[in-house]
Amino acid sequence: MIPNQPVPTPPAAFNPRRGTLVTRDYLQKLIKKGVGSGERESYRPWLKIRSVPSKGTSRTVPGVRVARGHHCLSNSEYMFLVLMEFNQDIMDIREQFPLIDYDETYSIALQKNIRPALYIGTDVPFVFTADFMLSFAQPGKEPSLVAISLKYREEINAASVDKRKRIFEKQEIEKEYWVRRGVKSKLCFYEDLPHTKIKNLIILRDYANLPLSVASDNNLHKIISFFEVLADPEGIENISLRSLLRLVSQNVYMEYKTAKDLFFYLVWHKKIVINLDLYELNLSKPIMGLRVPSSDPHGGRSSLNGQFSN
Repeated sequence: MIPNQPVPTPPAAFNPRRGTLVTRDYLQKLIKKGVGSGERESYRPWLKIRSVPSKGTSRTVPGVRVARGHHCLSNSEYMFLVLMEFNQDIMDIREQFPLIDYDETYSIALQKNIRPALYIGTDVPFVFTADFMLSFAQPGKEPSLVAISLKYREEINAASVDKRKRIFEKQEIEKEYWVRRGVKSKLCFYEDLPHTKIKNLIILRDYANLPLSVASDNNLHKIISFFEVLADPEGIENISLRSLLRLVSQNVYMEYKTAKDLFFYLVWHKKIVINLDLYELNLSKPIMGLRVPSSDPHGGRSSLNGQFSN
């Protein structure tokens, strides 16, 4: 996938909604209203898609892990969001998360002999934002936060020496800000994202929240049981996904569309595992590496020999 590069966004001199200069009073009003704070559904991003210029790559994405719209300002942010929604250790995803103490970022810049970032035409310190603030909750570990900054390596390489230096100066300020709060920070590049996996996840996430009438315990059990007792799981790799799903629907007495929806639902929720990293999902092609994590290796297997043919 070739990225559509977002328009570089320098510190704005005005509130784009009202056409007024940014002042400290204006920033404090936003903070007092709860902009840039909250958790999960109550979180209010510091920047929204209408806040910054775009080449048409910004979008509001309905969340499948957190039930609110996520404001993604570039293709890379959208792709990263989808990848993080698939991570079951992540409890909250907050985009456009502000380094809210702008006086501290100003002070950090001075301490490091870096030119402070100001809103153009003012002496008001610029409010930096992390592209994402991720909340992790792993079993047996303390909950943790990770601030993510997303960049295009191609864009940095193409920048002038001065502009490149400025990009990394700002990264240094942000890193120090989070270190002081015990928050990990990470710089990620669009080019390093697992593009094939994300392309697959974009397909799967449409099935992440099926109606209970479809994703009933009984229906899910039928699909999982079919693969748990499969006599020749390797044979799956010799037929197309469409043929496999037809076989499923015939054996569990279910409509083809319902079987397909449930299969994608179960893959998204990791009840069925397939190789998403190397192979693109395509109904006309086989799926690779299918397994059921919860299957009993000593359980019985039924014979479906001869049914794996296109």
